[in-house]
Amino acid sequence: MTKNLFTALFALLLCNYSFGESPDARGIVNSMLTAVKNAKGYTYTMQGTERILGKTTNRVTVVYTKVNISPRKIFARVMNDPNKGTEMLYAHGEREGKILVKAGWVPALKLSPFSSLLMKEQHHCLLSSGFSFFYKNISEGIKRADAQSGFDQVFNIEGEVDFDGRKCYKLVIEDPTYKTIDYVGQKGDSPYSLSQKLLIPEYTIQDANGIKNIDDNLEGKKLKIVTSYAQKSVVYIDKQNYFPIYQEMWDNKGVFEKYEFKDLKVNPAYASDEFSSEFSGYNF
Repeated sequence: MTKNLFTALFALLLCNYSFGESPDARGIVNSMLTAVKNAKGYTYTMQGTERILGKTTNRVTVVYTKVNISPRKIFARVMNDPNKGTEMLYAHGEREGKILVKAGWVPALKLSPFSSLLMKEQHHCLLSSGFSFFYKNISEGIKRADAQSGFDQVFNIEGEVDFDGRKCYKLVIEDPTYKTIDYVGQKGDSPYSLSQKLLIPEYTIQDANGIKNIDDNLEGKKLKIVTSYAQKSVVYIDKQNYFPIYQEMWDNKGVFEKYEFKDLKVNPAYASDEFSSEFSGYNF
């Protein structure tokens, strides 16, 4: 009887272990998308590591960020050199769509989100802060994979990892359809608008076509563009809040950008003047 009991317990443990080794990728990804979609705002400190056009070394930028989803409002403060202390403030419908920028002793300026002063050696403009663009990319990736009955070949949970003291699922996304194609710029196309329309990186558009500025007019130009955002993505999904707090994107040359989100707070209580230049915590 003891032997039979031991056998039964061993079988039960083996069964549980097997389930633990094969987490439901679709369920985890859907939970991540739901968490991001339902968020009304968040604060975090993000370390971005990006491959820079014409450079042999990556650029590392650390930015403390506050985001309010609707209406869209963003505050950011650069936390490392060479632009340490620079503050940026954006509020939808205010300042003619421009960003208020305070850097050092220089009086605050109102700049276009696509200004070369703001976009120098950066992959993304301030308007892309947060997780909304990531949400759109993953949602579109699921649609494309499901259309070919290939979700399980594209989205895989490869165990768990510890990141910044958080337990996370490790999601690996590999796009077998990723390739470079020819494209002719349409009316209104710029690297930024094309990125938003096709859900591909501004960086790869600029890199493949020798384009300097994110708002350059691309109408009528023959371009080389990629068919999806990344050939491979590695994402750490926080097991507690289901946010994608680590994102690593690969092209055919390797990792071209990596974003690490630390001290993430979802749905914080903002003060009524939190996204005003008069807020006591800012230096505008």
